[in-house]
Amino acid sequence: MFNKRSSRGSKQIQSVMKPNYEEYLKKKIQVDDSTIPNDQKSFRDIIKHVFEDVGDFQVRYIPKNDESGLYVYYITGITDVTKLEEQLLLSDELEVAVLKENIRNYEYYEANSWKSCIQGCLEGHVIIHLPGEVPFLVNYVKKEQRTVTEPTTQYQVYGPKIGFIEDSRTNISLIRKLIKDPRLKLKEFTVGTLSHTHVGLLYLDEYVDPDLLKLVTSRLESLTMEQLNDGGELAKKNSGLSSVYVPASI
Repeated sequence: MFNKRSSRGSKQIQSVMKPNYEEYLKKKIQVDDSTIPNDQKSFRDIIKHVFEDVGDFQVRYIPKNDESGLYVYYITGITDVTKLEEQLLLSDELEVAVLKENIRNYEYYEANSWKSCIQGCLEGHVIIHLPGEVPFLVNYVKKEQRTVTEPTTQYQVYGPKIGFIEDSRTNISLIRKLIKDPRLKLKEFTVGTLSHTHVGLLYLDEYVDPDLLKLVTSRLESLTMEQLNDGGELAKKNSGLSSVYVPASI
C-alpha cells in the first residue's frame, strides 16, 4: 500500500522545482513567444543565444546564386545530417525559388512561435530560414541504425531500459531524446594524445552548481594522458569526475 503524500509535502517539492524553459526563455533571454522575426540576422542572434553552450547545435549559411542565401539550424546526433547534405546543403547551384519548391516535397511546417521552433529543433527537425520569410522546419529526424538494447550489467525495475553502450555521440543523442530542453547544455572535449577520445560534459542550466561546473570544466581542459578508454580511468585520474560521461565503447 502507498500512503498519499500530504499537501504540505507536495508544496515543498514544487517549491524547489525550476520553472519550465518557456519561463527560462522569457527571464534569461527575453524571448517574446508571439514574435518571430523575418530578418535573418535577428533570428540568428536569438536562436544562437537560446542554444548557447550547446556543443552539438549547428548553424550553417548556404549562399544561393546572386540572392541572399539561407540559414540552416540543427542538432547533430538527432538530425539525419547525411540526408540533409544530400537533399539540401549540397544543392548550391539551385535558385532559392527552386529550392523552396523542393523543400515543399518533404514534411515541413512554419514556426508560428518560438516554442514550436525550439521544440522542433530539439526533436531533430531542421530550421530553415530563407531571406524575408518566417523560418520553417523540415523533418530530418535521424533514425536509429539498430535497436537500442537493454543493459546487461545494470538492471533496474523502474524507468527506461536503455544502456549507454554506444559511442559517445550516440549516447548523447539518447539523452537528448529523453530531455528535450534547451537548458541541457553540452561541452565537448578531446582527451588522450594517442586515443583522442571524445568526452561530453552534459548539464542542466539553472540546475547545475556553477562552481562545480567550473571545477569539472577546468579539470577536463587541463587533463593530460595518452589514452582514455572508459569512465573508470577518468575517475581515477581526477577524483570527483565520476559523474562526467565517457563512452563505454570507443
